[in-house]
Amino acid sequence: KFITLNGPAVQNKGMALFPRKINGLYAMLGRQDYENIYVMFSDHLHFWHNAQLILKPTFPWEFIQ
Repeated sequence: KFITLNGPAVQNKGMALFPRKINGLYAMLGRQDYENIYVMFSDHLHFWHNAQLILKPTFPWEFIQ
């Protein structure tokens, strides 16, 4: 049985789910715009609504995926 991730914060691939909750919330890192790194928190494993920018590329080689 497969259950998909839902919500505007999980539109693209390249996400990493943390193995344990942080402050009672599920946490995930991802590249929502294929360039910057975002962190997301959710109280429900399958629904992700908000992403916070945590890291932008600084050097030209960081843009290459």
